[in-house]
Amino acid sequence: MSFSVAPILSSFLYIIAANGSDLRPTDLDVPMVCEKCHTGHSSSANRQHLARIACQTCHIPTFAKDALDSQASEATETHRSWLSNQSVAAPFHPTSTKANDLVPRYRFWSGFSSNYLLGDVAAVDSITGNYPTSRPEGSVADGLSKLYPFKYKTAEQPLALLSGELIALDTSLFFATADAYAATRQGLANMGQGANDPYEWVMTDTFQALNHEVSPAGEALQCADCHGSTTRMDLKGELGYQLKGSTATVCTQCHGREEVKPFYEVHSKHVEDKGYDCSWCHSFSRPERGLRMP
Repeated sequence: MSFSVAPILSSFLYIIAANGSDLRPTDLDVPMVCEKCHTGHSSSANRQHLARIACQTCHIPTFAKDALDSQASEATETHRSWLSNQSVAAPFHPTSTKANDLVPRYRFWSGFSSNYLLGDVAAVDSITGNYPTSRPEGSVADGLSKLYPFKYKTAEQPLALLSGELIALDTSLFFATADAYAATRQGLANMGQGANDPYEWVMTDTFQALNHEVSPAGEALQCADCHGSTTRMDLKGELGYQLKGSTATVCTQCHGREEVKPFYEVHSKHVEDKGYDCSWCHSFSRPERGLRMP
């Protein structure tokens, strides 16, 4: 008796179709978003966030949660080093550092990614100080991106000093011998470079999109988790929500200096009451909200 599993697989793949920020090309060309199955929020405050904040951002407050239902901890890899191994016999695997209950990193993502390809000249990311292997592209100001949560992972990898390329060490040799240096030299040869060319070990990093482990609605992030604190995310720093000038400059473009008031009160007065667009105070706009432009 025989049967085809193609229709089953096709349907299953459609359900999970998505793309990861560290994958190229994307898994499938069928976009998969939460709204395909779920309706939006009823409150106006939440609905205003939906245009620029991905559902995952609020509904995946932590990841690599320990389910506590078995001996498995569901810990995820946060760092990988090829300079050591965790096996006593072949196949040998690089040392893997894992952790549970992690807070995501947050970045604006347009759905496009910048990924390191074999043969590229590697360059240090001035923010992380590491060599990037995958980056979500986008910003608060491009009008296309939403804020997403990401897993951040680092690794120790060899870098060819003459070409500036990351070396794809020969994993088959490493798995058989656990000799990272021999695997690196063979990797150089595989890439058409001299096996004895100089190299050094550097730190690389990657951002990986988080789409699983959605928490119950009651555990979703609240306003104070993101606003008024940099513990979880730096809205006014790396995420681009800082004022476009000093407080004195921004405020006095419309009126004289007034008493200092809490953020929520100031924001509500200018956006909800007066209907001012974000560009009055920031370097980006929110045209989809139909607010008054400067």
